[in-house]
Amino acid sequence: MSDDTDTEKDMDRAARIGSRNHDRRQRRDDSQEQQESQKSQRQQRPEQQAESADSKSVEQQESQKSQRQQRPEQQPVTERRHDTYYLRDDLRKEVNRLAVGTFAEVEATQSVDLDTNRHRRPLLLLLGAERIAEMDDDEILSKLVDEDILDDPYLS
Repeated sequence: MSDDTDTEKDMDRAARIGSRNHDRRQRRDDSQEQQESQKSQRQQRPEQQAESADSKSVEQQESQKSQRQQRPEQQPVTERRHDTYYLRDDLRKEVNRLAVGTFAEVEATQSVDLDTNRHRRPLLLLLGAERIAEMDDDEILSKLVDEDILDDPYLS
């Protein structure tokens, strides 16, 4: 009886494997047919594709031109030329601690909405750059060492 059960199991397994193999062959054949169809369409319509590419290129150029003509403050921040800065968590937290309350107060008292990427961070960088311009070399080096930003304080 166990031989019959084993045989039935083996036959079921073989049928499942055969079915899977058939499905794989069918998908492969369908994929090949689709690729051949796409290839023949590309070969039949190179002029139409060239015209389509030209029109897309013209549309992109016009879009880029209109964006350049917009005032920078009207452009989406992500489309502007921008730099990325990485801060250690403790520095980021300290900057946020110092600035968030101040910005919240300005927003509340002046009835203005200050976006983080459009207003707050650019102002922080500008004010920081102005402060650094006022510092002498020793002050800058001392601040870097005090804040543990400089990896090796004895760089020559």
